[in-house]
Amino acid sequence: MGRRLSTWEKQRRAEEAAAYKKRREKEMEQQKAATKRRREKEAAARRADTAARRKAERELKEAELASTKKNAIKKDNLARASMNQLMNAHIESIHPYYIISPSKVSEIAKINIYEDFIPKSPPVFSKKKAPTLKKAVKAKADTFVMPEFSAVKKEIRTIEKRLTAVDKERNFSIKDYLHKVKRSGFIVSWVLNKENERYKKFIIKAHDKYKIYEDDIDLLKKSLRNLKADAKKKHHDSEANKELSYKNALKKNKETYELELKTFEKNEAARKKKFDTDLIKWKKEESDREKKHNDLIVKKDKNRREWLKKLSEYDNIAVQEAMEFMFPLEILTDDTMKEFKNQKEIDKIKCGFIYAKNEIKIAIRMPETFKFLPKEWLRLTPSGADYTTYIISDTEMTNVLKKFISSLGLAYLRACFEVSNVKTILFELSVLGDDPLTGNPRDIVLLKMNAKREKYESLNLDKVDPSKAIRNFKSEFKPPLVDNSVLSFDSEIESEIDFDKIQWCDTQDSSVKMDKETMEAILTSIDKLIYNKELKKNWLKGYGV
Repeated sequence: MGRRLSTWEKQRRAEEAAAYKKRREKEMEQQKAATKRRREKEAAARRADTAARRKAERELKEAELASTKKNAIKKDNLARASMNQLMNAHIESIHPYYIISPSKVSEIAKINIYEDFIPKSPPVFSKKKAPTLKKAVKAKADTFVMPEFSAVKKEIRTIEKRLTAVDKERNFSIKDYLHKVKRSGFIVSWVLNKENERYKKFIIKAHDKYKIYEDDIDLLKKSLRNLKADAKKKHHDSEANKELSYKNALKKNKETYELELKTFEKNEAARKKKFDTDLIKWKKEESDREKKHNDLIVKKDKNRREWLKKLSEYDNIAVQEAMEFMFPLEILTDDTMKEFKNQKEIDKIKCGFIYAKNEIKIAIRMPETFKFLPKEWLRLTPSGADYTTYIISDTEMTNVLKKFISSLGLAYLRACFEVSNVKTILFELSVLGDDPLTGNPRDIVLLKMNAKREKYESLNLDKVDPSKAIRNFKSEFKPPLVDNSVLSFDSEIESEIDFDKIQWCDTQDSSVKMDKETMEAILTSIDKLIYNKELKKNWLKGYGV
């Protein structure tokens, strides 16, 4: 057992324990506070990330909704514009076709048909790169390092050692000699044993060996000097050969360069001469082509103006040619045409006419069942944020057919009355169907109008209801019946047109008997007017397209 703590020690230890406890509590509070701050910071970062993510998602959704809405509005507007254009082909501000009439002769004549002359690319003389003097590669000089000749040097060192030993022996004293031959050093013994003679012979022999070794060393050193001299000579000859080879290469390169340069200059002179000839030829040909081009434009413009003059005078042939150019009328623009799934069926609408001095007979033959008309359409949803497919009802289709057929009839009346000075136009629109009486194919006439000029000129076609406006003329109208989107025809309207005498129109204007250049000039003028008309009018803007 240890000693008992004093009161002071107990108090001291209690104070230390309390201080430690207080310190620990403070550290724990600091840790808790730090943990709380860290968690609050992490929570704030998570909230910020969530808010940013939700904002990005919201903005993306809003952008998608805006894009969808914009596209929906465009689709809806284009659909309405397309249908409106189809049912109002007679209205000046809507139809995309151009009426070639005597009243527009001056307008057509003002169109500049000049086309910039586009010359062919001139010959180009591309100068070839002249030959260059090739550089001869000079061999790098070798750093001469003398061979070691170690065998010779080793032999010299060996003989030198022997020479040193022999040199020492030839200078032996009697005492050195006796020690060498391991004899007694006593004088008596020296005399009695006749060592004196032997000593003399030893010295003489040592001198002879020394001389031999000295001669051998001289010979070896001379040989070493010769070897070194040969090595230097070989190195010198090698460097001399390199220099000679370099000079020969320089000479050869120069000779080759001079030959190539001479050939190059000769060929370039010939090429330049040919280029000059070709350039002169090109200038003449282009001058002739440009003159021919300008002469042709002048000729085309002259012929165009002559034709327009004939049209202004209601020349029979010119009027018929103008009708051929116009018919069939293009009732849809490229933008609205795209809205029709069976748009190729529109090209199957056939138009033909019989022209007389005071009367024009127009025959329109529609493709069977009007396949180009849509059975469904795109409409905005009630929210206006999207579009949906809208099925056209039979009632709506019936109304569309009435307006379309009657509007198309008025459009052709408008075109014919404006291009000619005839008093009467007989218009018939039909489809090829089966005769209910015979079962044989026949033209089922849906609309027949016998229109007088006086009555036509009293109308404001741009403001009429086409299905009602046809009543201004002696007309018969029996539109198709629509039942479950199926068209049926029960018209018994009698045709008054002899189809065997009809001049049918086509997109190639094949019935027009005029030279190609004049036709091109006229059609170019009209195309430019139509283009300008589209730009000025831009009727699709009225539909938000």
